Amino acid sequence: MPSLPITSILVGVCALLSVLLSLPVSLRRRKLKVARGDAGDSQLGNLIRAHGNFTEYAPLGLLAVGLVEAGGWDALNVWVVGGLLVGGRLLHAFGMWAGSVPLKALGTLMTHSSFIGSGLMLLASALLQASPGGL
Repeated sequence: MPSLPITSILVGVCALLSVLLSLPVSLRRRKLKVARGDAGDSQLGNLIRAHGNFTEYAPLGLLAVGLVEAGGWDALNVWVVGGLLVGGRLLHAFGMWAGSVPLKALGTLMTHSSFIGSGLMLLASALLQASPGGL
């Protein structure tokens, strides 16, 4: 199995970010005595969505970054798509917390850029391997 040091770092950071994003949800639920949903509390709703959005995007993004790294792409490309992913998820979460549309939008743009970049790299690698003569 190939060593994936960049992906390992990014997954570690995302694991910690997931906890960082879930803690405010738990604390707000405890304060409001709410077990499910947001009970109509907009602050809790924003916290839930910040964590949920991270959870929706991070796994596929990290998988794509890991496959890019395992596919032998140079470290700069891996760091760029990984940095866009993690940075984008961070900015989006902070935008949700602060109610900042520009931060959310920038975070979304960065995340989508990561997905597009890693997706194109993965398709290029697969097509080159499938062609006569391989890579």
